[in-house]
Amino acid sequence: MLLYSKENDCSKWESTALLEHVMLCSVIFGTFMICFYFVKECPIICLQAMFLNYFEPVPRTRPRRRAYRQGPSAEDLAQEVDNILACMPEEEQYDLNKFDHEKNCVICLGEYDFSDTITQLKCDSRHYFHTECLSTWVRNNNNSCPVCRTVIVEKQSEL
Repeated sequence: MLLYSKENDCSKWESTALLEHVMLCSVIFGTFMICFYFVKECPIICLQAMFLNYFEPVPRTRPRRRAYRQGPSAEDLAQEVDNILACMPEEEQYDLNKFDHEKNCVICLGEYDFSDTITQLKCDSRHYFHTECLSTWVRNNNNSCPVCRTVIVEKQSEL
């Protein structure tokens, strides 16, 4: 690094005047070389990057398709839902003394009232729901307890 000050003036001494010109030429030449390098190399690097990306396309990954399985028909599903609803346990009136575990239906999150009909599943005595909510649950192709996922009614035969 060059420090120019009144005490460090190369033009005062004749023996250092030549060194001052050499240093000035070196700084100018170095600046020119740096600029020339960036002017020459930057476009080449940019063009290489453009052409490499242009001629070598990025492989696109496609989402894997799931194998399509032929499921049961709508009539078979409706018949299965009817079978499940027919085999469900008996419905009872809500009794606060008997059904004291839960105060709300887990399916609709509504509070139980004395006028509500309740269906208690066989999987656990604490799993009871509004009968209407449980019927809607089964009609949406859910043959399992909303709490523990135990099968409500075993299928008679595989459809």
